Amino acid sequence: MKPLHSIVAKHQELLEKFMQEEEITREMELELEKNNEELNIKLKSCAATLQWLRIELGIVEQARKDMQAREKRLSSKIEWLEQYTTQQMRTADIKKILTSVEFPHTFYVRKNQDSLVRQVSIPTPREYALVETIVKCDNTRIKKDLQEGKEIEGFSLTNTYSIIIK
Repeated sequence: MKPLHSIVAKHQELLEKFMQEEEITREMELELEKNNEELNIKLKSCAATLQWLRIELGIVEQARKDMQAREKRLSSKIEWLEQYTTQQMRTADIKKILTSVEFPHTFYVRKNQDSLVRQVSIPTPREYALVETIVKCDNTRIKKDLQEGKEIEGFSLTNTYSIIIK
Protein backbone atom coordinates (compact mmCIF):
# COMPACT_ATOMS: atom_id res chain seq x y z
CA MET A 1 0.00 0.00 0.00
CA LYS A 2 1.13 3.55 -0.68
CA PRO A 3 2.40 5.79 2.12
CA LEU A 4 -0.21 7.99 3.84
CA HIS A 5 1.29 11.26 2.60
CA SER A 6 0.99 10.18 -1.05
CA ILE A 7 -2.63 9.07 -0.54
CA VAL A 8 -3.43 12.45 1.07
CA ALA A 9 -1.66 14.31 -1.77
CA LYS A 10 -3.71 12.36 -4.32
CA HIS A 11 -6.87 13.12 -2.32
CA GLN A 12 -6.12 16.85 -2.38
CA GLU A 13 -5.34 16.67 -6.08
CA LEU A 14 -8.68 14.96 -6.80
CA LEU A 15 -10.61 17.48 -4.72
CA GLU A 16 -8.96 20.38 -6.56
CA LYS A 17 -9.81 18.69 -9.85
CA PHE A 18 -13.45 18.37 -8.72
CA MET A 19 -13.58 22.08 -7.88
CA GLN A 20 -12.20 23.10 -11.28
CA GLU A 21 -14.37 20.84 -13.42
CA GLU A 22 -17.79 22.00 -14.56
CA GLU A 23 -19.04 18.48 -15.10
CA ILE A 24 -18.13 15.61 -12.82
CA THR A 25 -17.85 12.31 -14.65
CA ARG A 26 -18.56 8.86 -13.23
CA GLU A 27 -14.88 8.03 -13.75
CA MET A 28 -13.87 10.96 -11.53
CA GLU A 29 -16.34 9.85 -8.84
CA LEU A 30 -14.99 6.30 -8.91
CA GLU A 31 -11.41 7.57 -8.67
CA LEU A 32 -12.33 9.71 -5.64
CA GLU A 33 -14.20 6.79 -4.01
CA LYS A 34 -11.18 4.53 -4.54
CA ASN A 35 -8.89 7.15 -3.04
CA ASN A 36 -11.25 7.66 -0.07
CA GLU A 37 -11.26 3.91 0.52
CA GLU A 38 -7.44 3.79 0.43
CA LEU A 39 -7.26 6.79 2.77
CA ASN A 40 -9.72 5.20 5.19
CA ILE A 41 -7.84 1.88 5.25
CA LYS A 42 -4.50 3.63 5.76
CA LEU A 43 -5.83 5.87 8.56
CA LYS A 44 -7.42 2.89 10.33
CA SER A 45 -4.11 1.06 10.02
CA CYS A 46 -2.24 4.04 11.52
CA ALA A 47 -4.78 4.30 14.35
CA ALA A 48 -4.47 0.56 15.10
CA THR A 49 -0.67 0.81 15.07
CA LEU A 50 -0.84 3.77 17.48
CA GLN A 51 -3.09 1.79 19.82
CA TRP A 52 -0.72 -1.20 19.82
CA LEU A 53 2.29 1.04 20.37
CA ARG A 54 0.56 2.68 23.34
CA ILE A 55 -0.25 -0.75 24.77
CA GLU A 56 3.36 -1.83 24.30
CA LEU A 57 4.60 1.38 25.91
CA GLY A 58 2.31 0.70 28.87
CA ILE A 59 3.80 -2.77 29.21
CA VAL A 60 7.33 -1.33 29.10
CA GLU A 61 6.42 1.35 31.68
CA GLN A 62 4.93 -1.30 33.99
CA ALA A 63 8.04 -3.47 33.59
CA ARG A 64 10.20 -0.44 34.43
CA LYS A 65 8.14 0.23 37.58
CA ASP A 66 8.40 -3.44 38.54
CA MET A 67 12.18 -3.36 38.02
CA GLN A 68 12.48 -0.16 40.07
CA ALA A 69 10.49 -1.76 42.89
CA ARG A 70 12.70 -4.85 42.69
CA GLU A 71 15.83 -2.65 42.69
CA LYS A 72 14.54 -0.85 45.80
CA ARG A 73 13.86 -4.14 47.59
CA LEU A 74 17.30 -5.51 46.70
CA SER A 75 19.02 -2.26 47.76
CA SER A 76 17.18 -2.38 51.09
CA LYS A 77 18.23 -6.00 51.65
CA ILE A 78 21.84 -5.19 50.79
CA GLU A 79 21.87 -2.15 53.08
CA TRP A 80 20.32 -4.12 55.96
CA LEU A 81 22.69 -7.06 55.51
CA GLU A 82 25.73 -4.76 55.33
CA GLN A 83 24.70 -2.97 58.53
CA TYR A 84 23.88 -6.25 60.28
CA THR A 85 27.17 -7.89 59.22
CA THR A 86 29.19 -4.81 60.23
CA GLN A 87 27.46 -4.66 63.60
CA GLN A 88 28.05 -8.36 64.27
CA MET A 89 31.70 -8.18 63.15
CA ARG A 90 32.28 -5.19 65.48
CA THR A 91 30.53 -6.95 68.35
CA ALA A 92 32.70 -10.05 67.84
CA ASP A 93 35.77 -7.84 67.29
CA ILE A 94 36.41 -9.41 63.87
CA LYS A 95 38.34 -7.10 61.53
CA LYS A 96 38.47 -9.23 58.38
CA ILE A 97 36.58 -12.12 56.72
CA LEU A 98 37.82 -14.15 53.75
CA THR A 99 35.03 -15.84 51.77
CA SER A 100 35.03 -19.17 49.92
CA VAL A 101 37.20 -20.03 46.93
CA GLU A 102 34.24 -20.03 44.49
CA PHE A 103 33.48 -16.38 45.16
CA PRO A 104 36.64 -15.04 46.77
CA HIS A 105 36.11 -11.76 48.58
CA THR A 106 37.54 -10.06 51.61
CA PHE A 107 35.31 -8.09 53.96
CA TYR A 108 36.76 -5.44 56.25
CA VAL A 109 35.20 -3.33 58.96
CA ARG A 110 36.44 0.20 58.56
CA LYS A 111 35.67 3.40 60.43
CA ASN A 112 34.28 5.96 58.00
CA GLN A 113 34.72 9.73 58.07
CA ASP A 114 32.43 11.67 60.37
CA SER A 115 29.11 12.46 58.76
CA LEU A 116 26.82 15.35 59.56
CA VAL A 117 23.50 14.63 61.25
CA ARG A 118 21.01 17.48 61.19
CA GLN A 119 17.99 17.80 63.43
CA VAL A 120 15.37 19.23 61.10
CA SER A 121 13.34 20.71 63.96
CA ILE A 122 16.20 23.08 64.90
CA PRO A 123 16.78 26.01 62.50
CA THR A 124 20.19 26.44 60.85
CA PRO A 125 22.25 29.24 62.46
CA ARG A 126 22.51 32.33 60.21
CA GLU A 127 26.28 32.09 59.72
CA TYR A 128 25.84 28.60 58.17
CA ALA A 129 22.83 29.37 55.98
CA LEU A 130 23.18 29.72 52.20
CA VAL A 131 20.65 31.67 50.14
CA GLU A 132 19.92 30.54 46.59
CA THR A 133 17.97 32.58 44.07
CA ILE A 134 16.04 30.75 41.38
CA VAL A 135 15.01 32.63 38.24
CA LYS A 136 12.12 31.02 36.40
CA CYS A 137 10.36 31.90 33.18
CA ASP A 138 6.71 33.02 33.58
CA ASN A 139 5.37 30.99 30.65
CA THR A 140 1.74 31.88 31.32
CA ARG A 141 2.41 35.62 31.18
CA ILE A 142 4.64 35.31 28.10
CA LYS A 143 1.97 33.28 26.27
CA LYS A 144 -0.73 35.82 27.21
CA ASP A 145 1.40 38.76 26.02
CA LEU A 146 2.22 36.99 22.73
CA GLN A 147 -1.47 36.24 22.17
CA GLU A 148 -2.19 39.94 22.69
CA GLY A 149 0.28 40.76 19.90
CA LYS A 150 3.30 41.79 21.94
CA GLU A 151 6.66 40.71 20.48
CA ILE A 152 9.06 39.08 22.92
CA GLU A 153 12.56 38.25 21.72
CA GLY A 154 13.27 34.53 21.72
CA PHE A 155 9.63 33.48 22.06
CA SER A 156 6.83 32.72 19.62
CA LEU A 157 3.54 30.85 19.60
CA THR A 158 3.01 27.71 17.62
CA ASN A 159 0.00 25.53 16.97
CA THR A 160 0.28 21.84 17.60
CA TYR A 161 -2.11 19.02 16.84
CA SER A 162 -2.53 15.61 18.33
CA ILE A 163 -4.60 12.59 17.48
CA ILE A 164 -7.18 11.29 19.93
CA ILE A 165 -8.14 7.63 19.79
CA LYS A 166 -11.02 6.48 21.99
